[in-house]
Amino acid sequence: MSVRHEFFQPQTLSHKLEPTQRYSAGVTTHIVRESKDSEPLKTFEPGESISGTIAQWLKWSGVDDLNEVNEKALADWGPTLVISGSNNKPVYRMTGYEIQLELYWTGNIGGTIADGSDVVCYIILRGRKGYHSFGSQPTYMQYGEIDPATGLSSKTLHDRYMRGIKFKFSASGVIGEFNFRDFVLSFAAFIVYIALAPAITSGIFSMTPIFAKLSKSSGSGGKGSFANFVKHENKVWAKNRNEAIDLDGVHLRRIMATIMSSLLLQGRSHVTYEDLVNILSVNTPTSEKKIQQKKLHGTSCRRTSWTAQG
Repeated sequence: MSVRHEFFQPQTLSHKLEPTQRYSAGVTTHIVRESKDSEPLKTFEPGESISGTIAQWLKWSGVDDLNEVNEKALADWGPTLVISGSNNKPVYRMTGYEIQLELYWTGNIGGTIADGSDVVCYIILRGRKGYHSFGSQPTYMQYGEIDPATGLSSKTLHDRYMRGIKFKFSASGVIGEFNFRDFVLSFAAFIVYIALAPAITSGIFSMTPIFAKLSKSSGSGGKGSFANFVKHENKVWAKNRNEAIDLDGVHLRRIMATIMSSLLLQGRSHVTYEDLVNILSVNTPTSEKKIQQKKLHGTSCRRTSWTAQG
């Protein structure tokens, strides 16, 4: 008996296989018994014909001779007649035998694998003992005499059970592909699961000012804006970078700061000291404006300007 196998292109994987990488002609095939982890009984390299005689398939599945006693058949249905010259035990040649062949593909595909695929196929053989037939075929019926009292007659049906070697096929397998995005998501989930996220984010926030200084000193043309932004973010989140924080309060303060900045700037590229004084004193009563202006001008405040950051 010869076997040829193939599997369809996995729909959930992005890497496309060549046709020969999916056919038995391009896939290494191992014959094993009961489990794919068992020692291979026979290995067929790519290009070899996967074939064997009936005696070989029987031996690979666990039966060396059809004249051996089928112990399970004997236990299930013991002899009802004593046949002279016989041991009254059923043998495989009489009871039949079923060989289950499960084709199991396993391996990985993708650019990280040599030649794009290392998939192999295991033909897992499992022998089923007991009685196995292909169904019965009636041969003749024997009618008895009619009973005068009831008008009925008895009859006996004689049929023949077709028993022999049955092969039953099934298919399964697992084929994987490395996906960088899934790897990153799984790694991030693992970090969160073992509660390392706060420590990692704390370390990153502690190091960002150093990187900002390096970026500023490298003369990249940012005029220190990125460094100032990083320092500001580090200062805002310095005390709130653990997983027990109430983020609503932090975000609310950031939103209010953004709203205030938008109201103050109103399209300006910068705000001077005088502009800030005028904006803050727009809605102040006249009697308080003079007092505020005197106090502000009477202090030793240094004039400065605010530059809008994009």
